[in-house]
This record gives sequence, structure tokens and C-alpha cells, in this order.
Amino acid sequence: MAAPETILPQAGLGQAVVIARPYSSNQLPGPAKHIELGNFGRLAALAFEVGPPLFVDMASKDVLHRLPNCHAADNTRVRVTADGLISLSCDQNGDACVVYVPTPELLGHITLAPGCCAFAMTKSGEFAWAIDHQAHLHAWHLPTFAKIASVPMDPHGQFGTVVDVACAESHSTLLVAWTQAVELFSLASATDLTKRVSLTATHAITSALAINTNNTLFAFGDAHARIALHTIADGALLKIFQHFDSSRPIIALDLNATGSKAVYAIEQDPSFYLASITSSSLLAAYHHLSKPVNDVKFLHTIDCIMSVGQDGFLKTWPADVSGYVRATPGRTHVPAQPQAPVEELPVATELPEHMPAHAASANKPQAPIASNDVPPLLARPRFLASGPNPNQEDNLPDLF
Repeated sequence: MAAPETILPQAGLGQAVVIARPYSSNQLPGPAKHIELGNFGRLAALAFEVGPPLFVDMASKDVLHRLPNCHAADNTRVRVTADGLISLSCDQNGDACVVYVPTPELLGHITLAPGCCAFAMTKSGEFAWAIDHQAHLHAWHLPTFAKIASVPMDPHGQFGTVVDVACAESHSTLLVAWTQAVELFSLASATDLTKRVSLTATHAITSALAINTNNTLFAFGDAHARIALHTIADGALLKIFQHFDSSRPIIALDLNATGSKAVYAIEQDPSFYLASITSSSLLAAYHHLSKPVNDVKFLHTIDCIMSVGQDGFLKTWPADVSGYVRATPGRTHVPAQPQAPVEELPVATELPEHMPAHAASANKPQAPIASNDVPPLLARPRFLASGPNPNQEDNLPDLF
């Protein structure tokens, strides 16, 4: 008996797209709302509307762990370091947990920002920034759990509400997205912010900031399903991509390494989409399941896409759809050249087992440090200062 066809909305652009099929599907403890990647794509941290984050080994698809009683409130988001060793999660009350992922162990418990709206962490795990419900920016030095700055960001209330905060470290840039604007700040240090440019949005910004892995481009989605691509260096607008259905906002967005492609999800849509920003064309539609998609991410190391939805599943999909049959949108097609599943690709590695040097004393109260004592923004992470392998830091790629 033939499999039922998957009917998707007509693109209305006269374009041929791919209706891709998933590599794998894993059921989660509940609907995940946010994906964050670490260990160069081998670790996935999943944040949930209710409860603490969950960590997944993307090579084996095994769930590593989920810390119990980590957050008292709901609506948690999570960030992880580039090496996947440290995670920072925060709930809607601003209650934040710093966790050493491999064991796992809670290293510290802090109030990141009262009523935290959004936060960012450097890929080294050295610094974090959070914006509270009164639009104040709080800067933290995470290894010492010390707050080093608190400054008002929108004293006149002209930018609306906060959507996201992101750090582009290769350009020493902090990006703050509001519903009505995106601001770029130059970072001489974690506390020395100089506003470089403020971009006023023509339509309300609805999705989190997406930055390509080269830290040269960023993009955001708006309430009319448009994706705006900008340079990080000066905020220049490079391209605007328009989804075929402009009646609903973009709620999730990610860029590939070069910024030439974007994967995005639309509000209350059980499918998500792959687009060429360069040619302004729709490349593929991915039918997650019967319930809407919450977040999507490029998994750059193995050239695939991850999605989580309200159905409570984590799925991986092909990011390269060149080997798939192209057809008019609205019908399912079998791959012309079936690709190897993710599990067969050579990506498996083991997470380190040693503990950070400061873990034993992490929960002791620390006095704030003076601004002139703050280490350079792009310093190596202090979480790995010692341990069974003293050369662990030197073996890491030079990210910055």
C-alpha cells in the first residue's frame, strides 16, 4: 500500500522545491522550545517550556542527562560553550544555573537578571550578558560568579521589548534585538560597550538573532515572515528574503556557515523551510509532524538540520538537498540518491571526564570584582585551568 502524500501549502512562486524526509527521530520528555549546540555540533542542549534543559549526544542520539530541580520557574533557555563543557541556563525569573555538562555537576547558582528576558554567553564561557524586564543589561564574569556591570539599555522605551541577545566574538560585538530595532555594540571589554549602530526595524522583529559560524553575518525574522540579512561589521543590510505566506511571523531562524542559506520556522506551522538567501529561492520544505515546529538549527559538522516541535520529538534532516527529486510544492518525493543516515557519519567523540578547578568552591559567595580587574573579553576559559589533562586548553581550536 502506498504511503499517504504529505500536502503542504503552495509556494505561489513557481519554484520547484524538495519535500525532504528525516534521517532520525527521537522522542523527548516533552515539547522542546529551543536548541543550542556545543562541542562543535556534537552536543545538543534542549530547553523546555517547563523544567530544566536536557543534553543529547548527537553522535549516538543518546540522552546524556537532565538535571532535576535545576529551575523553579518555567520558560527556560540555555547556552553552551563551544567545547560543550559548560552550560548556562536561565528561567523567566532570572534564576540561572552554570553546569559542568559531562558529569553533570552544578557549578553555580546566580540571579542572572531579575525577570530575565534574554541572555548571551561567550563561547569560552568567560562572560555572560542578560537583559531584565526593565531593560537593564547585566554583565557577569562567570568563573567567579561576579556581576561586573548593570546599565540601562533603553531608558526612553523606544525599542519595544527584548527579543534576543547574542555575542559575535570574532568582531567583539554584542547584538541586542528588540521588537523595533537591533543594536550593535563594540566590546573593548565585557563592561566597555560602545554603541556602533542602531537598526530600526520596519516590521516587528519576532525571531531570535541568527549568526553564521564565521561571525560575519547576522539575520532576524519579522512579523511578516521576512528574513533580513546584515553584516556584523557595520550592520549593512545585504538581503531580505520573503516567505511565500506573509500572514504569520517567523519564530525560529538559523544561518549556514557562509550565510547563503537559512532554515526557518513559521508560527503554528508543522513544516519548516530551507531557503537560499543568495538567490531568494525556497529550496526545501520539511514536514516535522502534525504539530507546529518550535526551533530549527543547522548542525554544521555533519551537514544536517535539527528540529524540535510541539509533538515532543527531536529530528535530524538533510541540509544538502541536491540529491533529492525537485517538484512542485505540495507533494512528497523519495530521494533520488538516498543519503547515509547521520549515525553512520564519522562524528562520534567522547566528552572529557575531568572537572573544572573551581567546582568545589563554586557556590561560595564572591565579591564583585573591579572593572579594571576583569580579564580580556576573548581570554581562554578559566573553567579548564587544571585537571587530569593540563594541555586540554591548548588542544582546543583557536575559536577567536
